[in-house]
Amino acid sequence: MAVFVGIIFVIFLVFLILKRNVDFFHPAILFTIIILGTYFLACLRLSDLQTEYPLWFTMLIFGMVSVFWLGCKAGQVLPVPEGKEMEYYSESTMRLVVRLLWLAIIISFLITTKTLGAPPAISGTNRADYFVSGWGSIVLLQSTLLALLLYDHYNENAVGKPFWFYVVTIAVVAALFANKFQILYMLVLIMAAKNSYGKKVRLWGILVAAAAAVLIFTVLFLFVYEDMYGISIDDIYMGYKMHIPSHMKFLTQPYLYAAFNYENLYHYLTGDTHHIHGYKSFNAVISTFHLEGLWPKSDIEYAGEWKAMLKVPSLTTGTMFEDFAQDGGIIWMMVGTFVCGIISSFSFFKFKHDKNYFWFFAFSASVVAVAFSFFSNSFTSKVTFINILASALCGWLIKYTFTFKGKVL
Repeated sequence: MAVFVGIIFVIFLVFLILKRNVDFFHPAILFTIIILGTYFLACLRLSDLQTEYPLWFTMLIFGMVSVFWLGCKAGQVLPVPEGKEMEYYSESTMRLVVRLLWLAIIISFLITTKTLGAPPAISGTNRADYFVSGWGSIVLLQSTLLALLLYDHYNENAVGKPFWFYVVTIAVVAALFANKFQILYMLVLIMAAKNSYGKKVRLWGILVAAAAAVLIFTVLFLFVYEDMYGISIDDIYMGYKMHIPSHMKFLTQPYLYAAFNYENLYHYLTGDTHHIHGYKSFNAVISTFHLEGLWPKSDIEYAGEWKAMLKVPSLTTGTMFEDFAQDGGIIWMMVGTFVCGIISSFSFFKFKHDKNYFWFFAFSASVVAVAFSFFSNSFTSKVTFINILASALCGWLIKYTFTFKGKVL
């Protein structure tokens, strides 16, 4: 199966290389590269704990890619009102919003460390437990702040020289939290901004980003996660019965994070029939507005227990498709993937026509979700939902200039 998937993947890459003016951040193109590339890695079966995937499962993965393409095509059909090449925003308000947002993130970080002690990168505390309700959600707004900074940097540059100070400090906060998701989120945001306002990112740029992601995984594991989880790379290498050459065993964890998503999805589809009727897909809205009472108690309990049934309990994600599969099986997978294609395509083309901050963030967030699609469903995550709301508010605020006692704030 690896040979078949590899041939299809290489043919697609060659087609992109030969074709001129390809935008590799077009959601359908990026999604295909991400899913086919990581599924090919999974099919290599570099761990003895992996399954030989049957033909129907491979066809399902190809089918989901096709469904996403159809969603992107449908998104192009939706009317996109003409916007402005660059929408005016108040430079003074941009500086004010950036300062306030940065200050809120730093205060939240300090309160969290005061409450829970030194951050995970220093203390070795399990990062999953290092969260203070309310304050932790504010720290997640690093994505909104970085997008604001990048948007302004490539347009009016109202923030000026402090740009690098803000970027470095929020990067340090993400590193201290040992949050690889947030670090990779920031990396993709930077690439999306560069692709939108600078030179278009080519295939080699995506490969460099993939190498950077592997480096981030490796560094975090060697310097943080080994102490945090009390397990070494040698333990993982032997425990998962890896076929990676011993001198390259540092690639074990990155490989497992890619390959076992498909492993978990396959075992869920073949071994579970319980559906939770949208609770997983809409969990961001449900948890934010405390709507749990609208779902059966059995669905909520199952949503918190299914991880214990995994083949390898320490690897708990199953691509973006697994959330949809848990809600309603393969049919829901198709519908959810189709809708994600529509959202990605619409935000992509809307930003091309309307260069305001909100649509820049919406486009960038969809790029992040596509980039993480092999891992988890960022389209419906609480991080995405909170940052979309915050970006809508920030996008509205920076249109106006605020004064106090006759002076511009």
